[in-house]
Amino acid sequence: MSAGFSQEMENIYSAKVLIDNTKVNMFRQMRLSAVAAELQRCTSLHCDDLGIGAEKMRNNGLFWGLAEQHIRINRLPRPGEQIRIETWPKKHRYIVYPRTSRFVLEETGEVLLSSDALWTPVDFEKRNAVSLEKYGLSVPGESEEAFFGFAAFRTAEIRGMAAVRASFSMIDSNGHVNNARYLDLCDDYVLSHNENSTPKEVLIEYRKEIRPDEVFALKWGDQDGLWYVTGETDGICFRINLIY
Repeated sequence: MSAGFSQEMENIYSAKVLIDNTKVNMFRQMRLSAVAAELQRCTSLHCDDLGIGAEKMRNNGLFWGLAEQHIRINRLPRPGEQIRIETWPKKHRYIVYPRTSRFVLEETGEVLLSSDALWTPVDFEKRNAVSLEKYGLSVPGESEEAFFGFAAFRTAEIRGMAAVRASFSMIDSNGHVNNARYLDLCDDYVLSHNENSTPKEVLIEYRKEIRPDEVFALKWGDQDGLWYVTGETDGICFRINLIY
């Protein structure tokens, strides 16, 4: 992956990635979890350049936690395509830091998908959201664009359930199940796959982290082009809408 700042707009950071066979499914479409992982990777690279990356945050006893994400898909990338991922921070409010990203096909400039995400600084020991300003940190280059929030979540009658253990390979360096792995769970347990089954929108809300070896109930149901997925322990840890 190559990265750098766009010359068109100073606060847009871009990183290029070649889609290879490790990032696609059996239908030669980029997996939703790989999309989420690349969005996270580009965000992390930009934060490094802004001086608020993972190591800087960790040195202050913090990490960046993803609270919500809304991905809108025109089509998923395919093997061999060179993608330019663009990302920029929007004006934060209190402890919520919005960020917009998009996948652009390098060859034609076509926008394949876009994402809005809400990030929060989290205290590594106490596991609660905190203010960056308390630690003398800030996000440089925030655009003045206001963030107006996400569409409301929709529900469907629960039709299936499985017990899932948060295994070692699901856990990231922040000590919890990585956000992209929830989309792997949707692929593995929930969705009926064919080459035309690409969702148009994916909404994800992360309410409570899932820690190593924790067992949670994965539940799902579908209705009128909507898949509704939740992960629950003593309450909802995450919930996902996949809209077709």
